[in-house]
Amino acid sequence: MSRFEEYRDRFGDVRMAREDGILQVTLHTDGGSLKWSERAHRELPEAFRQIATDPDNRVVILTGSGPDFLTEMAFEKRNTTPQGWDRVAHEGRHMLFDLLDIEVPIIAAVNGPATEHAELALLSDIVLASE
Repeated sequence: MSRFEEYRDRFGDVRMAREDGILQVTLHTDGGSLKWSERAHRELPEAFRQIATDPDNRVVILTGSGPDFLTEMAFEKRNTTPQGWDRVAHEGRHMLFDLLDIEVPIIAAVNGPATEHAELALLSDIVLASE
């Protein structure tokens, strides 16, 4: 079982705030729009796992910061060994399964274009999108 105080500041690309059981999860890179990176790929499964196992979360609002929800990839040079690709596949599967393991309603407030990993918003229970 997770406690908000233990995980809220653990992630570099995820800002979290909770009030009255409503958890706002804001994806960002340095305060602006999230740029998909190895760090985001590594952090999101763990963030979703912590959220899913915190009994004090009643509703999750998933949103972004800046003008885009997620439109840019910022990967460093990729490790193209079989072990590197295995890690990427493992993290990717867990990112989706850990998101789906969040048993409270998830509202995606898509703040702008989402041309990369739009499934993060589309797997939510309710999707609200800007133009």
